[in-house]
Amino acid sequence: MVKSIVIVGAGPGGQKLAQALKKDGKDCKITILSAIRFAEFAPMSCYFTANAEQYHKYSGPQDMDEHDKFQKDMKGIKIIYGEATSVDPDGCCVKFRDASGQTCELTYDLLVAASGVDFGPVLSPRPLMSVQERFADVQLVTSTLDKAKKVVVIGGGPIAVKVAGDYKERNPNAEVVMACRSKLTIKNWNGQEDTKLRELLSEARILVKEGLGDVKSMPKTLAECCRRASIEFTNGQTLEADLVVPGFQTGFNSSYLPAELLSQEKPTVSTNNYGQSDKRSNIFAIGALSSIEKDFMGIPHYDDSISMYSANIVSVLSGMQPTKDLTSRTTFKKHKAPFNIAIGHATYGLIAERHAPMGEGFLFQACGFPCTLLCPCLWPCPFMCGYCCQSLPSGRGRGFGPIFMSTGATYKEAQPPAQAKMALTTQAGAE
Repeated sequence: MVKSIVIVGAGPGGQKLAQALKKDGKDCKITILSAIRFAEFAPMSCYFTANAEQYHKYSGPQDMDEHDKFQKDMKGIKIIYGEATSVDPDGCCVKFRDASGQTCELTYDLLVAASGVDFGPVLSPRPLMSVQERFADVQLVTSTLDKAKKVVVIGGGPIAVKVAGDYKERNPNAEVVMACRSKLTIKNWNGQEDTKLRELLSEARILVKEGLGDVKSMPKTLAECCRRASIEFTNGQTLEADLVVPGFQTGFNSSYLPAELLSQEKPTVSTNNYGQSDKRSNIFAIGALSSIEKDFMGIPHYDDSISMYSANIVSVLSGMQPTKDLTSRTTFKKHKAPFNIAIGHATYGLIAERHAPMGEGFLFQACGFPCTLLCPCLWPCPFMCGYCCQSLPSGRGRGFGPIFMSTGATYKEAQPPAQAKMALTTQAGAE
């Protein structure tokens, strides 16, 4: 008998799991329920919301070749566009709202919650919007940024750092402020690493205000973020802003799940070490929606765990117990924090080498084989000790650090364009 698997969420985790199950579960019918009707590379949202003209590079499929490849990868997997609204665990049914507003249902033998997290109205698209509507939103953010005199980025973690850097690079004349609830800190970084980060932010002329507490009224829509406002904090301070960007994880996309499935501490699915719900054996959760303790989430976590999730799901559908303990995977143990931070798209970079995948000072630590043999800059030195990618006291990266940190940008000039603009602005002011 063919078993039906419904995966809620079409992000990296949902798609990778669907492809793995297509290979492992030969007699399974796999359906992905996606609230997003187009592809968007979320890790670059800080950059393309500041540079709307670059959006087409990070959304798609854009042309027929990409579309055909996507269809080939997902062959045998049904994709339905709709926003999940509720789950009935007893009836094994998911209710969802489609683009026309109608309520529909999907039945399942096994459900996977892979809907991830939300990063607010600027960085995340709204459910069921079209790519044209999303592009219009991105254009609004960029045009507001271009005219802004004051930009407030709410948050003190890696997302806020990336937003502040990209937005300052786009508009060097704007005052960009990181508004931190407590302190500027990257989880599991030490004091020395945080100090280096502060030096880079100061060099980039990004202000950091700490200990502000919570925002009394967080902007909930893009329109609220893109209009002049006074942002009040619980410590009594107020910041004026022409553009407000929530630069942190604003919530979990789990409102459609019944309370019985969720943890008491936060709205993630309460799971065992196999990714399986404690309450319902035919419900799994992956990525951020799993309650398995994790210090840092990244693509390597998905790559390392998807085959284990797939094996556990196939076991359950076959009437057996899951056997793959997700807490035993190697990447899960090694990646406790991001080991690189970019401030701007091609401006500043910082590597905390002790968090690199293979450890501090280890052979091939940052790039690994075969890159160490193919990259000309490494031929004289086979050891990636991190020295060349660290930051100078002035904030300028040594050697190839900024290239590595540019996330795909071409670093052609001795001085990045944004910094050149800053220099010109400073000179003009002095005259």
